[in-house]
Amino acid sequence: MEELIKNLRPNRNNKYYELLITFINIVNHDTDARMRLTVGEIIHLVDISRPTFYSFYKNAEEFYVDLMEILSILWPDYMTKRSQEMEETDFIEMAFSLKFGVLMSNMKKISSRYPKIMKPWNDMYDHSVINVSKWYAWRQTIDKENAVRNARFVLNELILHDDIYYSDFEAYK
Repeated sequence: MEELIKNLRPNRNNKYYELLITFINIVNHDTDARMRLTVGEIIHLVDISRPTFYSFYKNAEEFYVDLMEILSILWPDYMTKRSQEMEETDFIEMAFSLKFGVLMSNMKKISSRYPKIMKPWNDMYDHSVINVSKWYAWRQTIDKENAVRNARFVLNELILHDDIYYSDFEAYK
């Protein structure tokens, strides 16, 4: 993911990349994460100084908006890259193994505090529904309306109950 970020936001300070990568790892993997919302908590976690943080962002909301925009732009490329590494052809299984719902759930927690994040979060959710519904339409040979319904159900379950549903992939087939 770091390589993708560097291509998207070239010529930035190493601390900038470290900050983003650290938070992407948190929001993408930790189902029990207490989302750090304040600048003080962010800089403590990444071990950067307050002036360094403020050289990149005006406040925590601007940081999270940037993070969400980066994720919404890069996630499809990241999934493509990982699918080649994982040699999986099943889109849902790949999204499941990458814990996409954890990412969406954690960003949803953040968006409840910072309204500016809602637009990129909703865009990412809508894009995900489209991709997952295509998989359902193809895999289960069902009509578009039912495929969208299935996709929304699965994504909502992953977002709302990421701690429960990542224990059994068969529930999604």
